[in-house]
Amino acid sequence: MAGYGEGIYRHKEIRLKKRNLTTVLKRVNCASSAGTGIHPVFSDVSSEWLISQKPQIKESSYVKYANMVNAYLNPAFAPRKIEEISRDDVSSFCIALVNSGGQRSSGLSPKTINDALSVLRSIFRYAEEEKGLNVSNISGISVKLPYRPMNILSISEQKNLEEYLRKELTPCNMGILLCMYTGLRIGEICALTWKDISSTEPVLYVNKTMQRIQHMGDARPKTRVMISTPKSSRSVRAIPLPSEIYQLLQEQRKDNEAYVLTGTGSRYMEPRSLENRFKKALDHAGIKHMGFHALRHYVECLIMVSLSQKTSIQAS
Repeated sequence: MAGYGEGIYRHKEIRLKKRNLTTVLKRVNCASSAGTGIHPVFSDVSSEWLISQKPQIKESSYVKYANMVNAYLNPAFAPRKIEEISRDDVSSFCIALVNSGGQRSSGLSPKTINDALSVLRSIFRYAEEEKGLNVSNISGISVKLPYRPMNILSISEQKNLEEYLRKELTPCNMGILLCMYTGLRIGEICALTWKDISSTEPVLYVNKTMQRIQHMGDARPKTRVMISTPKSSRSVRAIPLPSEIYQLLQEQRKDNEAYVLTGTGSRYMEPRSLENRFKKALDHAGIKHMGFHALRHYVECLIMVSLSQKTSIQAS
């Protein structure tokens, strides 16, 4: 038994040495890659983190992260050694963004600040886990989001809007009407083509989204429209369509490659343009302005009510 116990002890000792060696190697790697000894500055580590993320994430996510680093994090922390950035420094950074952040120095929204903090936490985690650096624990630091009541169509507003859309059934209005019954996100309906709607059964397939993203650096133009896979793997889905809506779609059907919102494959409608068209539709229907996402909220509420009614029936 003594020999067995010594073997276990020896095995643990070897594992501990390997762990210590790994930490040392990470610090050495930090020294060679950052070029600032074993105490690299924030801008070097943030650049390495961005490079490490690029193969793993969507281009739109990479652009968002890079913008957060360049617009907010580097101006605050770039020349400082990352190991010397304290929790209090990060808290002060949040306060500064709330009070005077942004191009107009009028303060940033809580959501934008929390997004920047999320990127900062990821950079600190990378510094600790991949480079063996002793960084501050900044978990739990956030800006409280203000309460905002959810904008959602009432039953009468839904009726008025649908009545107007059916009366003026342009390709764009058909798309808005479709969102009222499916809860498609604005980028998803903008990217939707007729081949994504089955010609043989009442099913719609979501497999792409559209958004405008920034070009990095000094490229011109500064932005471009990108069509890519949806928000997450769960967003790739098949949505059953009500028979009456499916019949209406079949009557309006165009070539498979045509965008549903424009009726042609040579011209798309981007999300910002659809938001403007949606506001005009609300005006025609006598409804106060709300974001396009209100249609998704409306569908979600209908689903919740339907599930609640089914539960009540089963319980009785």
